[in-house]
Amino acid sequence: MTAVRHDSLFLIVLSAALAFLFCADLYHAGNVELTVWGDRDLWRALAVPQHWPFLGPETNSGARTPGGAFYLLLAALLAIKADILAANLGVIGLFGISAVLLWRCFAKEVSPLAGALVTAAFAGSGTLAQSLTVWNPGYIVVFATAATLWGYLFVSRGRAMHLAAAALALGLGMQIHMQIFELAIGLVIAIGVYRPRLRRQHVMALVAGSGAAYLPAILFGGGRFFTEATAAPGEAAAAYIYWSGALWQKARFVYDLFGGSARVFAERGGFAYAGVATALAAADFLAAALAGGFLVRLIVRRSEQGQPRPLGLFAIITLVYAAVALVSEVNFRHMAAAIPAVSVMVGLSAEAAIQRLLAGGNGGRAAAAALCGLIALRPAALGAAGFLQTGFFTDSAVAQEEIARTLKSAFFSSYQAFEARTALFQRDANNRWRLIQSGVGNHMAFIYRATPAAATPPGRHDCVLVVDKRGADGNLRSELAATPALAQLAPVFDTATVESPHFLYLSYASRDGNCLKTFPNPYVPTVFETTYLAAGSGSAAVKAPQAAIFVVPQQGHLFPLGIEVRRDGQSFTAVLHGRLLRGYSGLYYRTIVAPRLCFVGRSGSRLVSFGNVTVGSPWHGTLAPWRSPVFTLADNAYEVWLIGREGREPGSIDRPIGRLSLPDMTPALPQGEAARTAPTSCFPDQGAGRDG
Repeated sequence: MTAVRHDSLFLIVLSAALAFLFCADLYHAGNVELTVWGDRDLWRALAVPQHWPFLGPETNSGARTPGGAFYLLLAALLAIKADILAANLGVIGLFGISAVLLWRCFAKEVSPLAGALVTAAFAGSGTLAQSLTVWNPGYIVVFATAATLWGYLFVSRGRAMHLAAAALALGLGMQIHMQIFELAIGLVIAIGVYRPRLRRQHVMALVAGSGAAYLPAILFGGGRFFTEATAAPGEAAAAYIYWSGALWQKARFVYDLFGGSARVFAERGGFAYAGVATALAAADFLAAALAGGFLVRLIVRRSEQGQPRPLGLFAIITLVYAAVALVSEVNFRHMAAAIPAVSVMVGLSAEAAIQRLLAGGNGGRAAAAALCGLIALRPAALGAAGFLQTGFFTDSAVAQEEIARTLKSAFFSSYQAFEARTALFQRDANNRWRLIQSGVGNHMAFIYRATPAAATPPGRHDCVLVVDKRGADGNLRSELAATPALAQLAPVFDTATVESPHFLYLSYASRDGNCLKTFPNPYVPTVFETTYLAAGSGSAAVKAPQAAIFVVPQQGHLFPLGIEVRRDGQSFTAVLHGRLLRGYSGLYYRTIVAPRLCFVGRSGSRLVSFGNVTVGSPWHGTLAPWRSPVFTLADNAYEVWLIGREGREPGSIDRPIGRLSLPDMTPALPQGEAARTAPTSCFPDQGAGRDG
């Protein structure tokens, strides 16, 4: 059999594996998990074009990237149909475009077999498979692929149009996820190493490509866009370049850049197939070895020829990402933009090895077939895992749409009422009812808004538990009422039960009007947060109808807390607000143990407790807004203190937040130094002591 016939057979095997993976992705396109970040992004895309975007997603610090191209892309997908299926089909479609770009480039530059091997290495990446879902790392891959390939063509040939195209792809990608900044650094280093002759037209091409990427944001963002753009390089450096330990774990993470398919296959239900998992581990090791061989060949050929080769661009990009991973606190989703360059290294090294093996007789041809088979196994196995992961699970979009459809018909028409009053319960492995809050799995802002309801009920003010039917029995209400999270609220259940195919919906009233909640997305602001608690707000005291509002900045963080004192006749209620107290978002969040307000007047102090709970805890469902019991205050002038204990770090909270004058409800900023401590009358249980 000739080498050409072997190449044709290998092409068929690789193409079949890629087609199988693509079919699997399409098969379960509507049954995926929507993370807190994907939920945020789809929610914002729904606002286009009424609110034209000129800022992108948040960086690790909480600041937003300049440029709104990502939300324009999502809005275009949602214009077809505003649901999770359209959004995920967009991810799959862009992944397909990336695969075509890689195949076409290296089929033309090297050989058809090289194009197929590079594409199979790309599609078989476990790191990529984890990233390809509805969130910004899933959408960045096509721009990273385009920037990598056009960057390579520019370094190889020096054509201005290739530089313009690479700059355009980098500019669009930067508006989706900051990680592509590292790819840009790799390209700059490669230009310095390979020294393509730079002329005036290259400068013009760079300006034109970058300008086209950011033109809509410049037109609609104006001065604010340039303010955000000026801070972007520093944000990128702060997000990805700083020392962090655990080098062994990081080395393993870098290794997964070249593979990771065995781990992902096991996580997606393939752990029962030990033989396949073992073969995948071998395939991952082979990919890492091939990438190492690519580096060796570059070094040897440079020493032989006395000059560097442009293919080294892919090694430079990979090494930049590996170096950042080793010194920073990043994870797989921060590395998606490196996968195209990694895949080129693996695929081209595999192609060179196969051609050498095919010239080595029957043993060599058998080894070449085994090598090709291992490369093809990874996308095929990930496709099989996709078919395995098609059952009903509570974090899936299918489950969340069922919940939204039922709740919107029977309880709450608005998302804000839903997120403030609803919690999810499920039995755990020990057969105990457990409040479900996985950190990023139970966010439904977009799905709740986009799911149609059979009817729109009047606004209800009761709380609701969504209960997984599996394990529900006749003692359901009493068992739920005895759980630690719910017992603190002294719930009184309604006797009526609403149900859907997989869930029961139980309404209840609590002692202080608080509800357990597990669905808030802190990235999606409440009306109160939008009105009073904008990012970067300083201290403020605002008088509202029948309420006094205090804005309390948090040192080192963009988002302030809000404390609202409401008046209802002769009674008052205090409410804690703020994004930092509304659950885990992937960024910093805040918890306050046993918070209380101390109103210090001329005739003494009045303590108001929010309960012996940790406000801001996603695991206990005690998220903001969280209210105090009803209390009374005599007409007087009060200094208001916030007192409690830090829940996630050592230390106590003891700070003045403002002044309140009754009966006219006039708030004012605190007087004197913020470093003062509250009077001892605010600590009746500890005398002159403090919480700690």
